[in-house]
Amino acid sequence: MEDPLPGHMSRFETRLLANQSKKKRNVIPMWAYAVAAACVCIGILSITWFQLKADQHQFASHRQMSEVSPEMNRMESWFVKAIAERKGSLDMNDPSIAQGMRQLERLEQEYQILSEKLASNFGNEKILDAMIKNYRLRLEILENIQKHIEYKNKIKTKQNAKQVHNI
Repeated sequence: MEDPLPGHMSRFETRLLANQSKKKRNVIPMWAYAVAAACVCIGILSITWFQLKADQHQFASHRQMSEVSPEMNRMESWFVKAIAERKGSLDMNDPSIAQGMRQLERLEQEYQILSEKLASNFGNEKILDAMIKNYRLRLEILENIQKHIEYKNKIKTKQNAKQVHNI
């Protein structure tokens, strides 16, 4: 048929080599994508696994009375509510209640220890009794603090009344 124009073969080879060199530079082998995807998956799975283990450890290290039974749940809710109400009615800036507040903090720390013990001996009645006694002691301390404040206020009002009467 017809012969190609002169230089056709050399131009064709030049274009062919140029296209091949572009493809080689831009192409990332498929195995590299597979390795990268596997690394990402392994990373996500390991982070998720470690997070689940940490959550399980956190859950297992502290247990509450409310987890034992519905009755304990109601009892703990009542104690927590009563303590919060009594604490809320106190003037925390009053220096005369500092000792009582230190006792409350100590009892709260002891409760955390009891909570940890309950995690290792779930449902142990001695631990549950100790937790209930802890709540009762906190309520007693708060009641004593309130009585002390009321007594202190009565003394102040009597002194103020005497001063007004003497004038």
